Amino acid sequence: MEDLSKRSHLLNRNGHYYLRVRVPVDLVDRLKKTEIKRSLKTKDSKEAKARLQLELLKVEEEFQKLRRQLLKPTPSASVSTPLTNHISNTDLERAVLIWHRKESAKSALEDDQLRISISPTEKDAVLDNLKDDLAALSNADEVINASSIQATANKILDESAIDKQTLNREQAQYFYNLIRQARLEQIFESFERFGEFFQRKPSSLFTNTQALAWTGESIPSNDVTLEILLQRFRSAKRSDGLTEKSLAGYKLTFDFVVELFGKQKPIKSLTPADCREFRDKLAQLPSNAKKKYPHLTLMQAIETCAKGSTEALSATSVNGHMKNLSAIFNFAVREQLLDTNPANHIPQLKVKRNKKGRIPFNHDELHKLFSTPIYTGCKDDEHSYNVPGENKPRRHRFWVPLIALYTGMRLNEICQLFTDDIECINGIHAIHVRVDEDETKTLKTDHSERIIPIHKNLIEIGFLEYVNKIKAQNKTQLFPDLSSSARDSLSDNFSKWFNRFLIASNLKRAGLCFHSFRHTFRDECRAHNINKEIAATLGGWKHSEDVMDNYGMGYELKVLQDAINKIHSDLQLIG
Repeated sequence: MEDLSKRSHLLNRNGHYYLRVRVPVDLVDRLKKTEIKRSLKTKDSKEAKARLQLELLKVEEEFQKLRRQLLKPTPSASVSTPLTNHISNTDLERAVLIWHRKESAKSALEDDQLRISISPTEKDAVLDNLKDDLAALSNADEVINASSIQATANKILDESAIDKQTLNREQAQYFYNLIRQARLEQIFESFERFGEFFQRKPSSLFTNTQALAWTGESIPSNDVTLEILLQRFRSAKRSDGLTEKSLAGYKLTFDFVVELFGKQKPIKSLTPADCREFRDKLAQLPSNAKKKYPHLTLMQAIETCAKGSTEALSATSVNGHMKNLSAIFNFAVREQLLDTNPANHIPQLKVKRNKKGRIPFNHDELHKLFSTPIYTGCKDDEHSYNVPGENKPRRHRFWVPLIALYTGMRLNEICQLFTDDIECINGIHAIHVRVDEDETKTLKTDHSERIIPIHKNLIEIGFLEYVNKIKAQNKTQLFPDLSSSARDSLSDNFSKWFNRFLIASNLKRAGLCFHSFRHTFRDECRAHNINKEIAATLGGWKHSEDVMDNYGMGYELKVLQDAINKIHSDLQLIG
């Protein structure tokens, strides 16, 4: 666990970020705890830092509210006592910022729902209303005396427990102007969601939340740049639920298109010829260019590759980035920033078909794999996992391949397991493959969520004892020693290690990788004549398009247990 709380109130637990704040001494008795810990509901460090600021403001506001409650007069008091003797500008800013974030989130949801089916005429009406609102807020002297601002101010004061009577005239004027600035920012955010952009100057309060004051100069649609488009694309994908791991797959596409054309290039000036150039240039880029040449630009790396010093990206990779580019431009078309997608109809590069797809392990390979030192006795399971020794460590490198062998689970599904995902249901021990409330875990498809009985062989070699040991340590993650990759993925590094493990064990051949366990599992189901629907239920595959298959509760766990115990029942492993 990476504890960042001492310097930033930020806690990283198993790749997921939390706010952590120590409760002031004067409030410990009232709150009955010494610290506050809340999920920030993200695994992205940048997003966590942004959300942290708002959550810190909320916590501080809660502390202030509790203190004011403690200062409230008792019913027997003969003289009325104010809630607080002094309100600072910082208190007012904090209250407005908390209200602004809530209103912005609510407005974003309403706008996104409206944009799904809005017609051009309706969109024009929305923009006209926003322009009217903008004009109404343009005169600060008139606005801060408006009844709507006064009503909002009273609402914010009530929610924050700030006593209006304690505000002097200057503070009231400052407070109302803050609300005006927040309303302006909310309007500009709505404009941008509907495809209108403005050049604005930073406002001191909203700088950290990207709130800006209007200068009155709009950006014509012809001048929407690549930079603006990519920012909007990222934001929209996050709000649509795309994970940071999936969004990371666009990084090279983003970087390359910006470096090739320049971030200030108007998107309406891009042509099919430009997209063809993107494809052809990308095909000259060295594979893993940023890792091999961290001090070179992508274009400089291409020059290095041209000298024959390294291998270029595969056609499959180039075609994948072309799909990303087309997805970005399709988004621009849907947002009415472009009339057509310039990347449409650009032919893909021809992929050489000399590579085999993923293949299953054969019987001899499985015996050899599970007879390696990490299973029979090794020096250690870090750098000397393939060196015979007296140690028999039972950690992730031991268990993850075994779980894949006997369940057919995907690597990421195994790596992200929590201890409470191992359950005993009606006397049957099972693995519950599912997501969690904090969205720490993800699943590939809707069919991936399932309950898999634990194979008798796994139980015999001590899997349940391992689970109980980790639970006794109060660990959340079933495999707490797994390290996250730069993409915040628990499976990336393990996948790379397993590939090295296959090579070190003289097992590596074309098409053989960790995912081969899943192919092996499917072949075992066929070999034992396991019903296709049961096999699909165990493996998290979609069985058919038949509507009838969506009815009922599915197979009883005992039926699934009987089926899964047939898998590799004759494979003898050393416990």
